[in-house]
Amino acid sequence: MLFRFLLFLSFVVVAFLPQLPHWPQLFSFLWGAGLFFLLLCFSADADSRCRLLKFSLLVVVACWAVIWGKLQLEQRLASELEGLDLRVEGTILTAKRDMLGRERFDIDVERAFRADGSAIGDFPSRVRVSRTTTKDFRSASIFRGTEVSGDLQTAAGQQDWGAEKSDIEPGMAGQGWSFWVRLKRPHGFANAQSFDYERWLLAHGIGASGYIKTAEQYPAHRIEFLDNGFQLWRAGVAQKLQQHFSSRPEVVATLVALALGQRTGLNEESQQLIQRLGLSHLLAISGLHVGLAAMFGALMGRCIGALVSAFRPLSNVGLWMGLLFGVVVALGYAWVAGLSLATQRAVIMLLVAAAWFLCYRRYSPWLAWWWSMLVVLVCQPLSVLEPGFWFSFVAVAVLMLLLRERASGWRRWWLVIKTQCLLCLCLTCLQWYLGDSVSVLSPLANLVAIPFVSLLVVPQILLALGMSLISWEGSLLLWQGAYTCLELFWWCLEQCEHRAVETLLPVPRQVTLLEMVLVVVALALLLLPWTYPSKALALLILVAIWWSPTQAARAPNIDVLDVGQGLAIVVSSDDQVLLYDTGPRFSPLFSAGEAVVKPFLTGMGVGQLKVGVISHWDNDHTGGVLVIDREFDVKQWLSSDLVTHARKVLGEGVADCLREQAFQLGAWQVYVLGHSLGDDASIDPVFKKRNNRSCVLLLEYQGFRVLLPGDIERRRELELLAHPRLQQPVDLLLAPHHGSGTSSSAAWVAQLSPRWVVFSAGYRNRYHHPQRQVWQRYLQQGSKAWVTAESGAINVTQDHLGRWKISGYRESHRRYWR
Repeated sequence: MLFRFLLFLSFVVVAFLPQLPHWPQLFSFLWGAGLFFLLLCFSADADSRCRLLKFSLLVVVACWAVIWGKLQLEQRLASELEGLDLRVEGTILTAKRDMLGRERFDIDVERAFRADGSAIGDFPSRVRVSRTTTKDFRSASIFRGTEVSGDLQTAAGQQDWGAEKSDIEPGMAGQGWSFWVRLKRPHGFANAQSFDYERWLLAHGIGASGYIKTAEQYPAHRIEFLDNGFQLWRAGVAQKLQQHFSSRPEVVATLVALALGQRTGLNEESQQLIQRLGLSHLLAISGLHVGLAAMFGALMGRCIGALVSAFRPLSNVGLWMGLLFGVVVALGYAWVAGLSLATQRAVIMLLVAAAWFLCYRRYSPWLAWWWSMLVVLVCQPLSVLEPGFWFSFVAVAVLMLLLRERASGWRRWWLVIKTQCLLCLCLTCLQWYLGDSVSVLSPLANLVAIPFVSLLVVPQILLALGMSLISWEGSLLLWQGAYTCLELFWWCLEQCEHRAVETLLPVPRQVTLLEMVLVVVALALLLLPWTYPSKALALLILVAIWWSPTQAARAPNIDVLDVGQGLAIVVSSDDQVLLYDTGPRFSPLFSAGEAVVKPFLTGMGVGQLKVGVISHWDNDHTGGVLVIDREFDVKQWLSSDLVTHARKVLGEGVADCLREQAFQLGAWQVYVLGHSLGDDASIDPVFKKRNNRSCVLLLEYQGFRVLLPGDIERRRELELLAHPRLQQPVDLLLAPHHGSGTSSSAAWVAQLSPRWVVFSAGYRNRYHHPQRQVWQRYLQQGSKAWVTAESGAINVTQDHLGRWKISGYRESHRRYWR
């Protein structure tokens, strides 16, 4: 047990390394393991041999995790190739298209060339690129589907898409293509609680991302000899399903997800409903589906074995045939579903279980559970950081603990209900730890949905997939049956939608890792058939965690979040929080508000915002405003631009920040630096530009001064320099307009003379923010400059001695892949 735990721990340690050892150091470790192995060969003591063998194995496993990481890092794009026009030839592995016509391809690269035609030797084997096939982006507005004026939609719909527009026909997975692309090294947002996109790219072997150039001088053409027949078949099945069943998009999207593992067709509302009811696992091809396929195959095999046994009465034919067919059908289903990481985990667990069965020895099932986990980690060392990894193995552990009880009659139903409730409780705790909310209806929804999908939908899909290999027309009846069942499934979900919202269990507060470990221990005490004192102790632990005091009052704190080319700032003190802007919206299904701001606030244990500020209504500042307004109780919104229309969306409580005003935010004194004309400021020619109408906030605490000017430009800067509150330097300055050349004039920099200046800008953004002359201007003034694209989220707070300090998330949470 201890040895297996140490093997697991070695993967965890490597995953949290800030930097991987160099090759010479790694070889020295391997030589050390070899030396111990030699000592093992000459050792006569059995105990010594066993200890040396275990130690050598630990070293080898740790070295393998390091080697895997280094090999993945070497697959990344070389720095000198970033931003260049390159031609790549390869096969499209996945093709996804959103409702704006923006396509995203994962390409298995066969060859790559520079613009002059010379071949590139070391190039990533897989890249992710996007292509925009339409010029209409107004549907990207944050007010899509809301009755507001077209002027406001145009203002909010501005977006730096970073991809050229074209009217090219979309590509299909499995096709071979030659594209002209512009790439960059893997890069993602770096914030507390948010999704680590760089780790995800590393785990999936994607060494670069970028966009396809579609101008006439950069033609794309098909390369048929690079076509992948199997991927073309999968794409063809998905396309035929979407064409044949087009009346209910969410139903056909679920059908495609269960059949082929493609989950891109669900809109935002449908995804939220599925998540709130705790049914996300039903749409991901994982252990449940692979296990069902194995059971279906085993049943077929046992039937065939029974027929064979009728002619040759061999006692174990049916057993062997069941095992063989179960494994083959499960592997086939996983292959058709695309062999995602979740599917790979399920296949590995199935193969380990099959090997356990073939050993003909009575091993503990927990030993199989441990070895399944270790084999998964050997194949994918960074799985230890994936939520799906923990969901899978915790769920299997709960099932193993409960289903070993033997029950009959009504006790069998009670065991099913108890298993479902405790399984949902475990997964709810994990989701809380990850910052996600779950409805109280989740256990009941799973109790009904799991057998419905397992017994009625998945078997028809398996038969339909098999039949479609022979004849598509012959499989239509089965597809129709599965589609009808899913229509009923979605009808039931829609009836539960309002109840799911009403019974939503919000994340009570930030759950620490220690509390999560204690919860797991308590649940184990409840599940294991031990004495009543142990169960009473478990209940005491759970009650103590639930009623433990919330975190201490927050010290004055500022976080400039890493949201790419946009802005989102969280100011907090005591139990009061102010949010300044909400980041950009990248597509109808993805915004910084959902991906970055919401998880960050949830991780802080925030359920209410005292003030939400919209500096001005450009998309890079307002992309997540609807998400924040929906998910959090915002007591007051401030805005200076298009206030009348904003009130239609956010309510009548939106106040105009062009008026001079002040308020207290915990220990912070906040001043809104408006205009002397107040509501009539729009007649000033300076305010004709939307950027100059940005809300400007000055925060003070015990002499520490922070200025948040939004996207103001030079004319507004010159006006503000005459403000009585800006006649002395500031300690922290948010660089106006992301470091654009239209802002940060010499007079502005000289008068404010900030100690620290923060640029909120995207990695390799097309505007080249922060611009070099602006950067140099601040450095010459003696300011220390920070850029979110390089440092991640920027945190400014006080230490225990009351001294102010600034740090970047990438430096304070360093990992070897970023």
